[in-house]
Formats: sequence, structure tokens, C-alpha cells
Amino acid sequence: MRKKMLTLVAMGLVTVTALTGCSGVVTTSGTATDESGNSNTSASETVSEVAGTETTELTDLEDYVVPANPTGKTADEIKIGLSFAYTDADEFTVAQYTGAQDEAEAQGTNLYITDAHSDEVTQANDVLDLIQQGMDVIGIYPVNGEMISSSIEACKDAGIPVFLFSTPPANEEIEHMINGFSGGNAYKLGEQMAQTCADALGGKGKVIELAGLYGMTDSDLRCEATRDVFANYPDIEIIDSQEYGWAKEEAITVVENLLIKYPEVDAIVCANDSGACGAISALEAVGRLDEVKVFSCNMNDEGYEAIKEGKLYSSGIQDASEEGHEAVKMALDIALGNEYKFYGYTSTEVVTKDNVDEFEAPGY
Repeated sequence: MRKKMLTLVAMGLVTVTALTGCSGVVTTSGTATDESGNSNTSASETVSEVAGTETTELTDLEDYVVPANPTGKTADEIKIGLSFAYTDADEFTVAQYTGAQDEAEAQGTNLYITDAHSDEVTQANDVLDLIQQGMDVIGIYPVNGEMISSSIEACKDAGIPVFLFSTPPANEEIEHMINGFSGGNAYKLGEQMAQTCADALGGKGKVIELAGLYGMTDSDLRCEATRDVFANYPDIEIIDSQEYGWAKEEAITVVENLLIKYPEVDAIVCANDSGACGAISALEAVGRLDEVKVFSCNMNDEGYEAIKEGKLYSSGIQDASEEGHEAVKMALDIALGNEYKFYGYTSTEVVTKDNVDEFEAPGY
């Protein structure tokens, strides 16, 4: 008989337990014993030798496949901790959260979720709390990708393998500290969006950039990709860049102010559909939607409908539910010692009015 428990406790900790029969919970010991009684190196030690120590000569992990090194454990023994930057700020993270829960239940494993509410200090405390509870593996969706190294070090010091999900490592140093990454390819999403914009503008125009949140790696990578693409088009100019905290209402206010400041704008590129739909609302309010093209990433239901209506030129599919499922799958692969890709990217595709009918609405 499988049981699922959902419990809210102090510090925003959410515990989801999916157990089969009367199996107990086993904390990580750093080693596992094979049938002959010999000790095997843990999954965390295996990957550290590849991607987390001074001795490694491997610098490019983009296509690296971590080899199998079974720990001798089973899914129902594993305790997975996922530290979310936030779980309820937008529809995307809600879908991630739900997908992770569903995958844990399907796998019969034990999942503990924390919500940092976009606060770096809260997230650091959340990770320490997960360590104290004896997780076998910890996944972190960083509030700030540049500031997460101390939490990663804390996991390593406790002998617990750690990976990032949703937001990729901010730099090579962090990349070589972790056991993997699971989630969308933020750079590719930004690259696809910027190229679609450049093509639609015929390689010439004035562009406003809406960044989700400065310092959050997936937002920064989309901005970096946009600049890299536009560098090939000397007649495309980014006239301003503003953050909007991933929220539609804030994006409306930001764009309203920018439209007053800049009477000539050809396009707005946005880090997600919440920002894009906010931009569309602001443009509609002043009757300028026909003269300004809007481009986006992370398609949601509102963005999907905006594309069908011809208000949003394009967006990029990044399946949030899939990200939640894949985060739990990577956690289990690490804890069980299965083979897995160090960069477990989920799929991304550009959606425009020409192909939108080939896709279903995301459902969030």
C-alpha cells in the first residue's frame, strides 16, 4: 500500500513521503556495500572525481555522461531534498513543484521541499535544515546563482551529493562543485528568442529588454544570449534593460514608464510570458501594440493565447512540469548510482502564430 503525506512545518518546509509497504527511511552513509561485502564509492564521490575536485582535468561537462556506480540502495530508502527559490511566485514554479511531487509518488521515494520565498538567507537556512534531516541527495533551485556556493559546500562537507535544478550553474567554479544540473537550457531559450526577434525586425531596430530578475542565473543567461545574438546585427540597439521580478503587474508598470521615455521602440524581448503579457497590456493601453513586436520565453497559457491572437510574436516552450519530474529523476539517479547526463536539459522550442496549433497550451 502506497501512502502520500503532505505536511507543512516551520521554515516553509514541505515534506512529501511516498512509501511502499513498511520500508524505512535510510540516510546517506557515503558508501554502499555490494553483494560480496566490499565497499563501493558513493555516487557523490564518483562525480566529485569528475566534476568537483582540484585533480580533475575535465573542463567541459556539457555532454558528459556520469557512469553508473550502484550504491545498493532502493528508491523507497532515498530521501530527496529540493530547495526551491520559490514555489508560488508564478504558474511556472507551481507546475514545477507539482511535477516533482507527482514523480516522487510515482517512484515510491521520499521528497522534502523547501520554499525560500526568493530570499537568499532563507534558502541557506533551508539547505542546512535539509542536511540536518539526513537527505541522501539535495537539489537546489538558487535564489541567486552567484551566492549559492556556500550552501553547496555545506552539502559536500556533510557528504551529501548536490545538484542544481531549474537554474544552471552561474560559473565554472560552481559547475565543478555540483553533481549535475536538471532543467531548461536558459541560454538556448534566450538565443532562440533573440534570433526570432532579429529575423522579424529584418536585422534593424530599437529594442527594450525585460529581465526577470538580475542575479538569477536563468534570467542573466537569457540576457547574455540576447546580447550575443544581437552582436551579429549592428543595426539592432538595446535602448534599455529593466528587471520586473517575473511578475506581470510589475512588467506593466515598467513598460508604461519606458514607453513614456522612448517614443520610438520596435520590439520588446522578455524573460518569460508573465513579462511579455504585462508588456502587451501596457502597449495596448496606449495604442502602440501594432507598432511594437513582443518576444518571450517560458510560454504559459496566457502567452499561448496571446500568440494565437497575434499579440505576442513568439515564445519558447520550457515545460515546467517536466522540469519538476526530471529533477526528481536526476536526484534518484545520483542517489542510486545510475548513469545520467551531467546536464539533463529539458526540451525547448520556438512557438509563433505559424506553428502554435501544433502545440497544446502548457496548462499553467
